Amino acid sequence: MISRRARLSALIGAVALLAAWLPLHVFASSAYGCTVGSGPQATNLAHCGGYFAVRSDGTLLPWQVYLPDPAKWGPGPYPTVLDYSGYEPGTTFFDGLLPTFVSQGYAVAGVNVRGTGCAGGNFDYFEPKEWWDGYDAVEFLARQPWSNQRVAMVGKSYPGITPLYVAATRPPHLSAIVPGAFFSDLYRDVAYPGGIENIVFAAGWGLGSQPANTFDQWSSGVEKGDQTCIQSQVQHAANPVTNPFLTGTEHQFDDPIYHQRSPIYFASQVQVPVFAELAWQDEELAARSIDVVNALPRSTPWRAVISNGDHGEYYAPEQQREIQRFLAFYLKQSAPAGDPCLKKTYKQSVKCYQAEPRLSVLADIHGDGEPSYKLAFPSWPATTTVDRLFLHGGGALSPAAPSSAEPSTSYTYLPGVGTSSYGTLRGFQSRIPQDDDFWQHQPPAGSVASFTTAPFPADTLLTGTASADLWMSSTAPDTDLEVMVTELRPDGAGGWLEEYVQKGWLRVSQRALDASQSTPLRPYQTHQLSDVAPLVPSVATPVRVEIFPFSQLFRAGERLRVTIEAPTALPELWGFAALPTPAENTIYTDPSHPSSLALPLATIPAGFVFPAEADCTADSNHYITNQPCRPAQ
Repeated sequence: MISRRARLSALIGAVALLAAWLPLHVFASSAYGCTVGSGPQATNLAHCGGYFAVRSDGTLLPWQVYLPDPAKWGPGPYPTVLDYSGYEPGTTFFDGLLPTFVSQGYAVAGVNVRGTGCAGGNFDYFEPKEWWDGYDAVEFLARQPWSNQRVAMVGKSYPGITPLYVAATRPPHLSAIVPGAFFSDLYRDVAYPGGIENIVFAAGWGLGSQPANTFDQWSSGVEKGDQTCIQSQVQHAANPVTNPFLTGTEHQFDDPIYHQRSPIYFASQVQVPVFAELAWQDEELAARSIDVVNALPRSTPWRAVISNGDHGEYYAPEQQREIQRFLAFYLKQSAPAGDPCLKKTYKQSVKCYQAEPRLSVLADIHGDGEPSYKLAFPSWPATTTVDRLFLHGGGALSPAAPSSAEPSTSYTYLPGVGTSSYGTLRGFQSRIPQDDDFWQHQPPAGSVASFTTAPFPADTLLTGTASADLWMSSTAPDTDLEVMVTELRPDGAGGWLEEYVQKGWLRVSQRALDASQSTPLRPYQTHQLSDVAPLVPSVATPVRVEIFPFSQLFRAGERLRVTIEAPTALPELWGFAALPTPAENTIYTDPSHPSSLALPLATIPAGFVFPAEADCTADSNHYITNQPCRPAQ
């Protein structure tokens, strides 16, 4: 027998479903039929929510919206920002998204993707159905009476990835997108950097993080007797078959499943203005994805801000200042008060805004979230100028090519034993049991090959992707390479501190290049099974390793180091399924085999004065985010 409470819960669920489609004033209890102080994140703001059905198959998706304070922003209708993700946006906003945007006068909406939480359907991450459901979500929200029919998609990570897909479907009422901490090439950016499986991130997200958030929403729905939520779980039974970790493990080369789910292949369809936010040292989704802006149509306005830092930089102060300015121009369709581009007409204002440099690079972001300095560039890449340094026997790195026979440098490849950090500091990785500072763990002696410059005679700005162009051999038919760039700065006591800058990876058997997409500063491997070529043991072979994008000022008196080692398998958010066989790897540095490092040399603006360098030690309150220091060996 069904209890009275269960019958009442079912009735409430049915009313919520009906409310998603009927004019909301029918249920009016406050402005636009939304209830003040309701919702899981109850505030003094009006809140609506429920389910709506997508057109393709009638799948029900949970949604919610909070409206801005009418005393400050007027009675509406309002422009809307949308968080569309596989976490819990239909009931719960993460990362401060709600207060960040509702305080700027936007209606803040959230919609779950299918197969997650209380949403119906099967979860198959970033599949085309998900894109078209997003189209429907935008149009559904635009029809609501509190909406002024202008919608932008915002957020970082999952809600920062979905806008790139949804924008490619061209919803009529989508006005702009603000993706942050996203990927553009699923295979190369995060799943298989350099052809090596990023197994820790894939397993942690696919088997842990995403399902945990789904469970949170589902369990809350069950507790409340939400029959729609309960019934949706039957459809979720198929989710394990399409789990992203299992799927990725089955697809080890760059095949159609990655092309189908990589925004860079669909960016040419995006017509609305785009604001991209990325962090060079993002420990989850790396900044290589800035390439997506070059795939946009020439007519599509875009802006980008990239910084040092972690996965959370989207909500840092300077990034938010730029994001809110962008949304004012393209969602509110007005220049902010006091803006340098505030003109007599909106058309003149937006023309001024679009004439500004499109790329902002923020550097030395530290504990308070503010950058030490900011540079502007007209486009990406920020430079095509190559500063080439040659590796030398004995560990030197200099502009001079080897002019005579030099001894090669060998190191022992120990599976999984590389520099145990992607730049993260102690305390960041709350899901890892031990409280450990991975950066302080240095690989055993003999397991790396390092090459270091003399002190720079003048300030040198490097901004972009780099390429390690190596001649190497191995005693094994295949080996994995991790190439790391670090800065050495004087420690004030006669020694040196080593600051993390960036890394790159390559499974050497997948070294075959796509000549049409490779440049002197970025090798682009094909990563096709048909192109796999084992090494001939002890035979010198040319290999290029892409070092992911970065921006670093090497001040006069500082040094640059490049380290070649095995990828790490420690339980960090990025950990690699390295080849299991130890080997002896050799780097050649003679005139016939001149190994080198191609670096992106950027122009320092005339008259620009850089501030004093920020502290990079972990015990400082203003340490550089995700660029820690350790004593140099």
